[in-house]
Amino acid sequence: MHDLTIVTGLIDIGRGDLDTGFQRSFDHYLESFAKLLALDYPMVIYVDPENEEFVRSHRGDKPTHIIHKTKEDLERFAFFDQIQTIRNKEEWKSQAEWLSRSTQANLEHYNPIVMSKFFWLNDATIFNPFDTDQFLWIDAGIANTVRPDLFEGPKFEKNILPKLNKMFFLCYPYENEYEVHGFTRQKIDEYAGEPVLRVARGGMFGGSKAYINQMNTVYYHLLSQTLTEGYMGTEESIFTLMTYNHPTICKYEMIGENGLISPWVESLRENEGEKQERMAFYTLTFN
Repeated sequence: MHDLTIVTGLIDIGRGDLDTGFQRSFDHYLESFAKLLALDYPMVIYVDPENEEFVRSHRGDKPTHIIHKTKEDLERFAFFDQIQTIRNKEEWKSQAEWLSRSTQANLEHYNPIVMSKFFWLNDATIFNPFDTDQFLWIDAGIANTVRPDLFEGPKFEKNILPKLNKMFFLCYPYENEYEVHGFTRQKIDEYAGEPVLRVARGGMFGGSKAYINQMNTVYYHLLSQTLTEGYMGTEESIFTLMTYNHPTICKYEMIGENGLISPWVESLRENEGEKQERMAFYTLTFN
């Protein structure tokens, strides 16, 4: 019996058609996705209807709840038009040399899908088909950088659950004087109320149902405000602001400068968990 639901999703948004260094075929994603689907956890999975059979064939009889999502659904994303306006502005693309070649600049569905992760995680807590209190988003392509077997077994679950009692992110050190994933440096510092020296990862994050529900409203308002004012990075930019603006609700742990979460997951498996302090009681009563 698991106390954790893993949430993930995969839609082909045409990354394999890019002619830049950011190209990655959908078959490559499917290969990685299959490794994640092999994990023996309850899963809520957002997937295009045409790939439902792929999911079912790899999940077998494992507890699985599938929700259909398509590119057309992404085009109904609340901020879809604002995203397109910003990504097509030369002023935005010229902030950094790499930005004009990036997936978020060249694929109209890229930011809508990555910015949907938190909303989909929140929806999973509402459906809650497996009646768990804690939920962990893991990217469908995470096997590119993390061996999926590191997530398997009671040790990982035992050690991750205490971290998910609030809203939990992994962050890595980040110093760039011009932008943060396309989000203008001066403005992200302004939104954060201090210089942003770390960035929250979007590949794996989660929390308890109550805190995810609470932060879903915060996430929506931050996304709405920043996009309306013409500033855009990725979902990681908004997650980062959440850790700065709501430190009592959003916990985070630091990973290496390269942003890879694999060493953190490996060390979590090796950890014996939070040690319980022993407590002694001395009681004196009078009649």
